[in-house]
Amino acid sequence: MTVARLPLLLSVLALLAAACGSSERPTVLAASDEAAEEPPVLVVAADAEAGSDTPADAAPADAGAVDEPPSQEVEVASPPLPPLVIFDTDMGPDIDDALALAMLHGYQTQGTIELAAVTLSRNSPTGAAFADAINTFYGRPDVPIGIQRSSPAVFDDRASYVSLAATWPNDVGDQPLAEGVAVQRQVLAEAEAADRSVIIVQTGFSGNLAQLVDSGPDAASPKTGIELIRDTVSVLSIMAGSTELGIVEFNIEHDIGAARNLLASWPVPLVLSPFELGNALHYPYASIQRDFGWAERHPVVEAYEFQDLGWHEDAPPFYDMRSWDLTSVLQAVEPDGGYFSMSDPGTVVVDEAGRTTFTPGAGRHVVLDDGARMPPDRRQRAIDRMIELVAARP
Repeated sequence: MTVARLPLLLSVLALLAAACGSSERPTVLAASDEAAEEPPVLVVAADAEAGSDTPADAAPADAGAVDEPPSQEVEVASPPLPPLVIFDTDMGPDIDDALALAMLHGYQTQGTIELAAVTLSRNSPTGAAFADAINTFYGRPDVPIGIQRSSPAVFDDRASYVSLAATWPNDVGDQPLAEGVAVQRQVLAEAEAADRSVIIVQTGFSGNLAQLVDSGPDAASPKTGIELIRDTVSVLSIMAGSTELGIVEFNIEHDIGAARNLLASWPVPLVLSPFELGNALHYPYASIQRDFGWAERHPVVEAYEFQDLGWHEDAPPFYDMRSWDLTSVLQAVEPDGGYFSMSDPGTVVVDEAGRTTFTPGAGRHVVLDDGARMPPDRRQRAIDRMIELVAARP
């Protein structure tokens, strides 16, 4: 308020005071046009400057203008891609290879891994066709397939569940099958170019991987096999041998030379799941009967029920399958899952007769513990996880 208006305010206050002692309401006349237009209201604000005509709550002239920092584009990092998996298998002699492949599809459906290739460590187009039938059933028909034509392991596939491939969609017969080592080198070369990590799971004989170790430059990569493995592979998880029972285990027996070469030359960490571990963990036939009702037909269910394997302790007519190959998949993909105990690092050696020994100390090999010594609750947790993955919907 300006000083010029102060006399007017005093006059108004005097009239109001006089009215308090009178019974009649006084009439207040404006002393000027300016006074009539602006009623005398006194506003006192604690932060108002002395002598200012601007009310304390008045907005500044530029109230509509808001200072904002210049816009900046924020880059959001993409989540890391899951590791690639090469599944090297003898698909056919026993059903645990098919269960292990179904496990890998369960992991991929969960986004944990990406199945990059399936390679057979024996010369079996029929086994390759059944592997492709499983991949196709799970909606992944383009997973590359390879075979080892030079494998010494020979079986009659007509008596095996892999003969069911003819009853399931697959396209293995539509083109020549590549050599397993060529498929593996192609995956590793592409993984290196894409900065992807690779896990290899071997549940059969060692021929493909022994050839990979010995391989030289080719059209896929100018690097040797050893160089490609060192640059891309995080771990090799294999089911082979028996470090405690003194037996010549099946996956060693049918290509002893390749197993010896692989174990002696493999350049990155290797986890061995011995015969005795998978022999103590049984995949229940009750799950095959109970957990696959969501599918009208399922290749793994039909394969499981295709043949009675009389050498299983609880056969016939059906049996709780030993989970040999499944243990290698579980350990490879979930190394921190706490399912199995693991030895200190050391070296696994296969002698000329095919017997396997493990020596703790310097080395890149570790061995999973004997399943018979697993606490019952931990054994059941591993089996439950296998069932969950094998029976998962695509």
